[in-house]
Amino acid sequence: MNKYIKYGLSLVAIIFSLNITMAVLANGFHAPAPCVMPYFDGPYVGVGIGVLGAYADVESESNHIYIENDIHQFNNNKSQFYLFRNFNLGRRGGDANVFVGYGRTLNLSYYLGGELFGHYFRIAHESSSNETGVQDIGSSVHFIYPLDTSVKIKNPYSFGGDLRAGYLVSAKTMLYILFGLDYSKFKIESESSFLATGGIPYPHETISDSFTQWRVGYFPGVGIETGLTDHVSLRAEYTHTFYSSFSNTVTRSEVNYHGSLRTKVKPSRGLFTVKLSYLFN
Repeated sequence: MNKYIKYGLSLVAIIFSLNITMAVLANGFHAPAPCVMPYFDGPYVGVGIGVLGAYADVESESNHIYIENDIHQFNNNKSQFYLFRNFNLGRRGGDANVFVGYGRTLNLSYYLGGELFGHYFRIAHESSSNETGVQDIGSSVHFIYPLDTSVKIKNPYSFGGDLRAGYLVSAKTMLYILFGLDYSKFKIESESSFLATGGIPYPHETISDSFTQWRVGYFPGVGIETGLTDHVSLRAEYTHTFYSSFSNTVTRSEVNYHGSLRTKVKPSRGLFTVKLSYLFN
């Protein structure tokens, strides 16, 4: 399990424990006051901020074919440079979100509700690799080739909805679990290049790709919400979103060069947020 996921779950567990302890102590010294209307019933709106860990498994597969036009022979020398790289990207960033929802309390102890949300993320993660090799093309010439690969991922926006099911440990404190769907925008930039030299330098050949993908993910989560005033509540929440993989391939052809680049991405996201809600109860 990623360390950021462990931190988020540990923090939520600590908050859960503190609130349960406070509720038990309060009930031990004071008789619970009758509640005319359940605190969490009705519609609500809110804003939140958070920290996230964005992760992605990326496969970059590139193929460069260079044809040397040999004026001293009747044939051409064909050189092929293939590179496969796997990147495990991860980086922390910030989150701002808004949400609106509605819920009902059942039997004064259980809660069921749903909400819609939107997120704006401040994060971009990238990585690169390079290697140098020597290739014999079957003549007196040896090619020395630096091969470079890089990838960059941005995830600026997310929209979606979720269902929450909770248990009230007191009239104004609720533990809950949730499950939802998330629709996110991913922008991918990748590049692969090589420079072959063999007596006479050859051009620096580069193939690059830039594409945008909207993807639906699913997320489970846990949280705690407690009332600060009659209409304002505070909640702490952790979710982890999973997406299916997606890929894109580009090619470039010229007189003496043909290149292809395939980029495959499988992203996920861990998110811890603190939210303020205004309840129309």
